[in-house]
Amino acid sequence: MSIGRILFMVIFLFSTSVVLATGSVTEKIMNDSTSAIESETAVLDQMFNQPQLKEKYKQQLVDVFKLFSESEGSYEQLEESLLGLTVPTEYKDLHFSLVSAINSLNHNQSDPAKKNLERLKEAYGWLAANLSLFIANNF
Repeated sequence: MSIGRILFMVIFLFSTSVVLATGSVTEKIMNDSTSAIESETAVLDQMFNQPQLKEKYKQQLVDVFKLFSESEGSYEQLEESLLGLTVPTEYKDLHFSLVSAINSLNHNQSDPAKKNLERLKEAYGWLAANLSLFIANNF
């Protein structure tokens, strides 16, 4: 084999491997940028939908407590219903406190749960009537 053919084969193999490598790197960059754009879009969508999410959360939370009062379900069912809600950023602390209080009731720790619920009743006027009814019926 002549040196020219060997050189041609080496150049051909090298350029083919560069093209293949470039193609896979380009594909990875495109996939990464697509997923980054999707996550940024989701964050922006959530930011702009916070007012609607807050109103929906308030209504769903009131409905969960009304349904619990009407059906006399278990604390475990109430906790699961609460955990199924989508929580807006502003109400994450409220939601954590509610789930924590219901969990305490589930484990027969009524004193800390009642104190927590009383505190929430004072802090969130829109939920006060439902929490008052819940406290009156369960303590």
